[in-house]
Amino acid sequence: MPPFVYVLRFRRLRDGLTCYYVGVASNLAARLREHQWHEGVVRSWGGGQIEACEEPLEPRPSGGVFLWEMLETLRRMMAHGSEQVRGWEFSHSQALSTRDKDTIRTSITGLHGRCRRCGKLGHFQNSCSETACAPWLTDLGYCVAPSRARASPRKLQSAGDSRPEPPVLSAKTVLAEKHARPRVLRALGCRDGSPPREPRTSPCAQAVPDTRLCALGLSRKFRQLQDRGRTFEARAVCSRQALPGRPQTRAPATYQPVG
Repeated sequence: MPPFVYVLRFRRLRDGLTCYYVGVASNLAARLREHQWHEGVVRSWGGGQIEACEEPLEPRPSGGVFLWEMLETLRRMMAHGSEQVRGWEFSHSQALSTRDKDTIRTSITGLHGRCRRCGKLGHFQNSCSETACAPWLTDLGYCVAPSRARASPRKLQSAGDSRPEPPVLSAKTVLAEKHARPRVLRALGCRDGSPPREPRTSPCAQAVPDTRLCALGLSRKFRQLQDRGRTFEARAVCSRQALPGRPQTRAPATYQPVG
């Protein structure tokens, strides 16, 4: 006998809800005995007695039995709720994770040509103006987000957006601020919006902490020597003094007035 899709209905013991399991079998009687006596999804997730074996809601497709199982599982989830149906890729006893819910949402909207924003038929996401989701999408925990491309700032603020509404500036005000900005920056000693520079001081005039050496605009050679740990030689180069082991330069001659 070729394999086919079957649907089991049973009542879950922990909360009394009617649940469904979608599976594939070629011998239904042997498969039912396995569900009753072996530790599977029906016993671990449901824990109740099987009430009936129902006919699938989806007709048998031409793509194979596993495509039939997928379509039937998604159809049952839309009809009874995602937490009350198990089957296909969701044959486990744990609660559905966020990745599982995203897979269910993508599969349903892609297979049935539904709107990816609200989950309803008849339109697509770029032309969706619905304010509520389809029941099956609400059951998964999704809600319709406001379309920011179509809503005005005032509507977004009334819908719960806590950001303050930006002030409306006239063209004259914007033009005045554009011309006044360079003058203000030049008065502050800035360039292209950068903070004002600190006054340059000689690093050898006083003891300069090592953490401020790069901030004082020292020469490239001095920074290389400082990184190597040769602090004494770096300060000597910066103060234009002779390094140890090198001949001293002759001091300039001094002249004294006569008489």
